[in-house]
Amino acid sequence: MGKNIIVALFVAILAAAIFVFVQRDRQAKPERVGSKDKVPRISLEDFTIYKYEQHKTVSTVSGRLANFVDPDSLEMFGSIQGFNHKAKKKEFFAAESATVHFAAKGVVDLVKNSRIVKTEIQDQVRFGYDDIILYTDYAKYLNEEGRLTSDLPVRIQGPQVELKGDKGFEFNNKTGDLKVYGPLEGTMRGTEKLQ
Repeated sequence: MGKNIIVALFVAILAAAIFVFVQRDRQAKPERVGSKDKVPRISLEDFTIYKYEQHKTVSTVSGRLANFVDPDSLEMFGSIQGFNHKAKKKEFFAAESATVHFAAKGVVDLVKNSRIVKTEIQDQVRFGYDDIILYTDYAKYLNEEGRLTSDLPVRIQGPQVELKGDKGFEFNNKTGDLKVYGPLEGTMRGTEKLQ
């Protein structure tokens, strides 16, 4: 009889331990940040990412938080700023969040020198070239095509221009052409100086 009680007690404790282990595993799932279906594999806080060419810094991107998301994305949040250091005139972008999509099959490929496919930038987006700044709330850059686009309202501000477009813009990085879709409102002075 005493032996049966000990065996029953052992089985009850084993069952309770398995139950606690299973419940703990269900509750300890990683917190999902940003993307709903993907889990961050690597996170960075207060980061700066440098791009070098021949031992010289050519561009930087910084922000408060970044998550490398398996298999092919980098999500960035909080005061994001990017600078092109090799441009003749000051070039920058700023936003509150951005997602960069890479041609990668996993985090290892993503961290290597993987090709950027598309970048989505949102929340208080600003692009600057010299003393001209373009403001919007969302923009998408398609790397292969060299096109930066948005279908949300845009405002362009500079010493010679004050322009608003209600239906977004398109900038071709290869040709340098900027199209602003209207109805348009604003003023432009001395357009020959804008090039």
